[in-house]
Amino acid sequence: MCLGLCLELLFSLQGPILHHAKKLIGEASSEKNLLNLKCSSVEDKMQMLHKQLEASEKFKTEYQKLYEDAINDLNKVSECYKSCITDLARKCSSLDERYSCSLEMLDSAKQESLEWRRKYEKTWNKNKAVKDQVKVETVSGTHEEARLADAHGKRPVNGKKSMILQLMNSRLI
Repeated sequence: MCLGLCLELLFSLQGPILHHAKKLIGEASSEKNLLNLKCSSVEDKMQMLHKQLEASEKFKTEYQKLYEDAINDLNKVSECYKSCITDLARKCSSLDERYSCSLEMLDSAKQESLEWRRKYEKTWNKNKAVKDQVKVETVSGTHEEARLADAHGKRPVNGKKSMILQLMNSRLI
């Protein structure tokens, strides 16, 4: 009896359950379609992200190559500047040596010039003293000669010149 009752109940409920089952199947189907659309959208987004990732990888590779090229160029320029700095340092050192040598030569030339100037002034002063002495002796000798000549009644013959020559010869010898 129970079985019959269950069957009877089942047949009586068949209409609303079937209707409800069809409704659930329709909802599930539409949800499935919606999920398929979402899945398709996500797949499209993933494909786009993969393309962006590939483009980024390509850009990264190109950027790394450019970066490495820039580093190589920088190293070349750095080496060039190091070479220039080394050359300039060597030239500066050479110029410092030449400058020091020139200063020493200048100091030596100054000392030699001062020595020659001192010798010149000494000789010049000596000659001036001799000339002054000759003038004094010439003037007094000329006066003496003139007085003696007047006393003897004679005129001096080139006495001034001969006396100057005698004094100069005696001082220079």
